[in-house]
Amino acid sequence: MTSKRRRTREGHGSLAEQAYSLIREKILRGEFPLGAALSRRKLGIQLGMSFLPVSEAIQRLEHDGLVESRPRVGTRVRIPTSQDLRDRYIIREALATQSARLFSEKASSDERIELRSMAAHLDAMMERCGNGDAAPDTLFRAQTYHLSFHMRIAECTGSPALLRRSATSCWNWCSR
Repeated sequence: MTSKRRRTREGHGSLAEQAYSLIREKILRGEFPLGAALSRRKLGIQLGMSFLPVSEAIQRLEHDGLVESRPRVGTRVRIPTSQDLRDRYIIREALATQSARLFSEKASSDERIELRSMAAHLDAMMERCGNGDAAPDTLFRAQTYHLSFHMRIAECTGSPALLRRSATSCWNWCSR
């Protein structure tokens, strides 16, 4: 078994969840560029899993708006329109504002300390990204940490619905 296959099999969650996470990360990293064709069979081979979990992952990515499938054309990484991006930022702003409001009302002192520490770490990461000359991996780590920072704020609100909605597709293109 290859190391890639072993890593996938030993990961957390179902194979479909693992496929979703791996494919989504490759899209957000730009390893699968906007407009790139995605073959379910080739992805299955790459990820060391069968067609079925990859198909389930692709369906979820379609729901998130990251990929699109068309009969007799195939599946590709979706190219967002300018309206898509505007809409995502509007939703993201509304969710972040509500999360911040609820956090200010409900967060414990330990949660506030944790968030201050996360914010300082995030500021340092963004400083290292500097003027845009940072390596793609550095930028991706900063964007991923930025998302985890916002997810932690949403988690501290005590609203599972807000956390679920915050974790969905409104972050997908906003972080690229």
